[in-house]
Amino acid sequence: MDTPNTVGDLKLPAFSIAERQPPVSSRGHANGQLAVGRHGERRGLHVESDLEFKWASVLDADPVVVCLREQVRVEWGDGSKTRTHFFDFVATFISGKSIAMIVKPLRRATKPKFQSEVQLIARCAVQSGFVDEVRVLTEDGLDDTRVRNARFLRSVREVDVVADTNARAVAAQLLGCVSLADLTAKIGLGCRGFRALVRLIGEGVLSCNTHELICPSTLVQRGKGYGKA
Repeated sequence: MDTPNTVGDLKLPAFSIAERQPPVSSRGHANGQLAVGRHGERRGLHVESDLEFKWASVLDADPVVVCLREQVRVEWGDGSKTRTHFFDFVATFISGKSIAMIVKPLRRATKPKFQSEVQLIARCAVQSGFVDEVRVLTEDGLDDTRVRNARFLRSVREVDVVADTNARAVAAQLLGCVSLADLTAKIGLGCRGFRALVRLIGEGVLSCNTHELICPSTLVQRGKGYGKA
């Protein structure tokens, strides 16, 4: 029998685990959702702005991020008062480190009142052991190449057993920097092989030699994730 997140043989993303639901609509406000996660364990994640959407895409595509949650509640002390804050994202990394993130446009993130409040929230969140670090994310940390590559990496996650097996075999023999086009030719499956190589970039098995849009001419080398399951 189908469950709410399955349709036949297709497994749909699990529901969001946000601790705060975004408002349905308001003036100057945007809502959206994207599926995050790898290896068939995907889940819906709410975003409330284009900037949040871009950062969520980049974080989800990062091979060292193993879990990404949104709208995570924390209580913090403001003098004699206890207040509640919802972090836009909390990311857990392969190292086990957790970082809470507040997404704000640069013009708002540089205001003294905001910075003062963030310092108080960050101090409480770190000292209580809630997270290891708090960061403010703005558009200043993004560029078109980073965002477009993240979307590309996320778009090729569907497993292709034959192509993926062949791609890993080719990557195991990689010495120095080689173009994706040359590696694709060695795999011998055309675009299927190319997508499999891009998946290896998304897993950290391969890494790009330069910061550029991923394409057949992109040079890659073994990444820090080489040899990991």
